[in-house]
This record gives sequence, structure tokens and C-alpha cells, in this order.
Amino acid sequence: MILRQLMIFMLMSCYICAFGQSDEAIDQEELVEEEYYEEEYIEEEDYSRMHFIELNLHLSDPTAALKRNLDGAYFGFGIDYLFQLSSDRPGFIGLNFDYTFIDQASLTTFDPVDGFPFDFRTTTAMSNFSAVYRHYLGANILGLEPFVEGSFGATSMITSTSVTSSDDAEFSEFDFNNFDVSLSYAFRGGVHYAVAQSVYITAKVGYISALSTKYDIEDDGLEAEFSSLDYFSRKSSTLDVIRYDLGVTFAF
Repeated sequence: MILRQLMIFMLMSCYICAFGQSDEAIDQEELVEEEYYEEEYIEEEDYSRMHFIELNLHLSDPTAALKRNLDGAYFGFGIDYLFQLSSDRPGFIGLNFDYTFIDQASLTTFDPVDGFPFDFRTTTAMSNFSAVYRHYLGANILGLEPFVEGSFGATSMITSTSVTSSDDAEFSEFDFNNFDVSLSYAFRGGVHYAVAQSVYITAKVGYISALSTKYDIEDDGLEAEFSSLDYFSRKSSTLDVIRYDLGVTFAF
């Protein structure tokens, strides 16, 4: 009788131990699954950050010291790449490049010996490369999503002359006459307007300023005999412009 009770006790102990180990294994498996799904969710959340490619045309209106030398409006183009810092935050960082046409002059000369024609073309342009931070304000006004942005980088003034010939299509020469770079910064405000899935019309206006820079501009009082560069005179000032941008943004 005592032996039977002892055997029953031992069987019950084994069963309880096995049941406990089974529950522990199930709990461990559930914990692993929860950690897996949590990691998968976090990775998916990071992957869902938005990216923007922006293509724009712009109009630059010189102001301050620059306006004394450049009294007009100048067209250009630009491209921006931005990516979201976090999927649940309205901040974006990225890079910007833009190019603005300033002045251009042409001149054709002839070799005094054989009369070979040389076609000169001199161009001055302003380019900018900068890092950008953009912050969306979280509002939607009649479909318009407003944002503000700031940038810091380098602005350059470039003067170059190309020489070709109408008598020889293979003849070509190119020379950089002036290349001056200075630090710059900008502040802008703008809006997005959705026109299709992941496609937006973007409008911006802002102020751009750069430190004192040397550049060449066309001078109506000068005459040229040997090169179109003779039409240009060297100036120096800070580069301050009010700029208006209109373009298209692709989100992905």
C-alpha cells in the first residue's frame, strides 16, 4: 500500500514538473515572438520615412549692395533632395544645388592673316550648394501645407569664356576667367499643394545672403576688340537676393 502511494506521488511530481516546463517554454516562445514583431515594427517604421526630390525654376531679385551692380531679375534652376528625420516628426534634412544665369556677351573676331573666324561667348553665373533643414508646420489650409526652411553652404560666382568657329565645327576652347566662393545662408517659407499621389506643386520665397565675393558683369561703357571678356568689368560686394521658387516635388 505504501509502495503504491509512493509511486502515485512520484508520477504526480513528474507530471507537475513537465507541465511547468511546458508553460515556461510557451511563455518563452511568446516573448520571442513579441520581441520579433516589435523589432519588425520598428524597422518598418524607420523604413517609412519620406524622401523628397524637388525640381524648381527660380527668379532672383538682387538687393542691398548687390543691387548697385546688378539691377534686374535673373532666372535659374535648382534641385533639392530631402529625407525625413523620423517617421513621426515633421523635420527634414537634405542638400540643395542651384544655378542662376547673370550675364552673357558674344563677339566674333577674324584672324588678320587668313580671316579665320573666332566666336567668343562669355558668361557669368551664380551657383549655390548647401545643406538644408525643413520643418512642416502641421497645418492644412485649403490643401496647402506650409513649411519653413533654413540652409547653410557656399555660393560661387563663375565667369567663363568659350571660343568656337563657324568654319570649323571641331575647333573649341574653354577658359574659366573668374571663380570666387564665399559662405552663404538662406531662410525660406513655402507651401506644398498635392496634384497627384506623391506629387506636389511647391512654391517658396526667401532671402539668400553670401559674404563679399568678386564677380564679372557686363559693362555697357566698354568696347571689345579681342574677346567678349572685354565687355566685362570686375566688381565685389556681398551677394544678397530675394528669391522666388516654383517647382514640382516627388515623394517616395
